[in-house]
Amino acid sequence: MDASNFLRLLTTTIQQYWSAQFSVPVPTHFPGVPTPLQQHAAWVELWVDALHTPPQRTHAPQRDEVLVTIHCFSRHPQDKFQGQTLAGNAASLFHHRTLPVVESVPDGEPRQVATVIFLEPQIRDLTRSTEPTQPQLQHLVVSVQGVAHRCP
Repeated sequence: MDASNFLRLLTTTIQQYWSAQFSVPVPTHFPGVPTPLQQHAAWVELWVDALHTPPQRTHAPQRDEVLVTIHCFSRHPQDKFQGQTLAGNAASLFHHRTLPVVESVPDGEPRQVATVIFLEPQIRDLTRSTEPTQPQLQHLVVSVQGVAHRCP
């Protein structure tokens, strides 16, 4: 399977897992999908940023390194910790999580093409000071590295 098709399947798997498991009632923006965010006090953006195949032995099962980045934004006027809450919930969804990557087969059973194992997430606060008259926009970033082991 070529890298672009595998990235598509991996991205679909991660987005479906996120949609089913992230229970905080804020909208999620996925790349390439128009999402009106102007009226929301908080939102998250989910990105599958990188897929990298490190050097490997010729006959070893293929493995790929993946990076998932979740940007958490909040400008909530009363809840000054909503950004941290979003980031904490996002991090807990991926912490040491294992997900099957499945390919749908026309007129057949879906088949597992890989297993992705996520490592410890890192949370960074990129919030910047704003004008005193503007509500503070919190911006926290959760980075999660994973390793996808392809099925033979």
